[in-house]
Amino acid sequence: MNWALKLFPFLYWIKELKNPRVLKADFIAGVTVAMVIVP
Repeated sequence: MNWALKLFPFLYWIKELKNPRVLKADFIAGVTVAMVIVP
């Protein structure tokens, strides 16, 4: 499992996405970045 954590660092913080407030904030941030970068 240690090699997986080194290969995929997001496994450390993926558990935080179970909180709906965190998921909503990440979604809004992702949409905002996409709107700025894509056009």
